[in-house]
Amino acid sequence: GLVIVYALALRIVGFAAASVVFIAVMPAMLGYRRLRVLLPVALLAPLLIALAFRYGLKVLLPAGWWGSPF
Repeated sequence: GLVIVYALALRIVGFAAASVVFIAVMPAMLGYRRLRVLLPVALLAPLLIALAFRYGLKVLLPAGWWGSPF
């Protein structure tokens, strides 16, 4: 369910936005409730991954309809 929504959202809102929501929602759906850990990870992980792909690997991730924030 959620993985399919995430895959579809990648094209519409891009990697960064879709990943923040996915990384925040998936653990919560599985019962993880520590928001002090969950929210910073959900915000920082997509940022670090996108930066690593863009500047380290020279690969652009899906930007969505609004373009890339990086």
